[in-house]
Amino acid sequence: MIDDIFDSGATIKEIGKVLTQFGAEKIAPLVIAKTVGGDLQ
Repeated sequence: MIDDIFDSGATIKEIGKVLTQFGAEKIAPLVIAKTVGGDLQ
């Protein structure tokens, strides 16, 4: 599974659940970037 940006992890968690329900035994998430907290103004 590839996700472009990791923020809360909700997408990876939800897709992981679905893939597991459909029989996936191993899941290897790949994230391109992670958001940074705080106000960057």
